[in-house]
Amino acid sequence: MKRFLIYAFFFGCLGALLLAQTSANSVWRIPGYSSYVELSDGTVFCGEGYGSYHESRTGNVCAGGQYGSYQESRTGEVACGGQYGSYQESHTGKVCAGGQYGSYQESRTGEVACGGQYSGYHKSRTGKVCFGGLYRPAFN
Repeated sequence: MKRFLIYAFFFGCLGALLLAQTSANSVWRIPGYSSYVELSDGTVFCGEGYGSYHESRTGNVCAGGQYGSYQESRTGEVACGGQYGSYQESHTGKVCAGGQYGSYQESRTGEVACGGQYSGYHKSRTGKVCFGGLYRPAFN
């Protein structure tokens, strides 16, 4: 089981480069996985096929690729599901954008999140950057 979790984490990190939802704190989903993984430090990762959210004991939160809403943790972390078509800003100024969202959102604290259906990028007034799921950089 431990080896499986290590492999899932490793491939999840690699797959995250290809997944849509990105924010100031990148949301990584484990490709082909339909549950969540909570690491010993409280970091959580939700699977691409997971239809819910998970909040860790430390207040970190993840939302699955099949989840159609958002979740805000008790500490103000926020995660948007892959099927969510909007954004959410938490009471602490953290922001997430759903996989079906076609724009970006900048919070009052300068956090940014780009939706999975957004084809551009956004740099906030504080210098934080997000890239939409449909963003394709031009290589000259």
